Amino acid sequence: MLSPVNSRRVDQPETGCSSMRSRWTLVALGGALLLAVTGTSTAQADTTGGISTGNGGNSAGPATAGSIQSTSGQTPAVSYVPAFATDLPKGSSSLGPTSSAASAAVAPAVSWMCTVYASDPSRAWHTGGDSVQGEGWQSCTGATYWQTALTVTIQRYLGLGVWQNQYQWSSGYTSNPWLERIIWYYCSGTGTETYRIVTDGWQGTYHKAVQSLNYLTTTC
Repeated sequence: MLSPVNSRRVDQPETGCSSMRSRWTLVALGGALLLAVTGTSTAQADTTGGISTGNGGNSAGPATAGSIQSTSGQTPAVSYVPAFATDLPKGSSSLGPTSSAASAAVAPAVSWMCTVYASDPSRAWHTGGDSVQGEGWQSCTGATYWQTALTVTIQRYLGLGVWQNQYQWSSGYTSNPWLERIIWYYCSGTGTETYRIVTDGWQGTYHKAVQSLNYLTTTC
């Protein structure tokens, strides 16, 4: 079984624990890639535990995050800026098999298609403290056999084009054409930072990665 591997340029937190995703390698700036998949599916959302690293949590169901109130009872300061990094597509993107121009005339129609999506990050409060949260999903249609995987990551901007993983959840490979996860990172005491959500999707050896359309700058 193949293991999803990400080539995104990130600085890993010093406290990161080992997992299937800890093998992600550092590469030259701008080497990141994310998956966005379009389509609809009647399959149920993935409810497996998956693998997670970092200081945060995750949920398989609809967004059930608490209010945007901080633990002090006051609404935190938040602002959004359009995504400025050029290492990944923004919002969502499609994944599917392609044909060469030479064989396009005789190639069969594309048998499947996926879309991978990354939400904008938002502020919330979960049991455990003030949080930054976001959602990622992948939806695939058209095939009778699936070998899909999903990874959703909250990243903090360090400057000079470098992003650091703060919390990450990975499904591992499944046979489910619909994968979704809401994740959050406990940000209390970290000061003013800028965050984005990154979603990676796989169908077999095909891979796509996407980032938030807008970044969140907030003080925790």
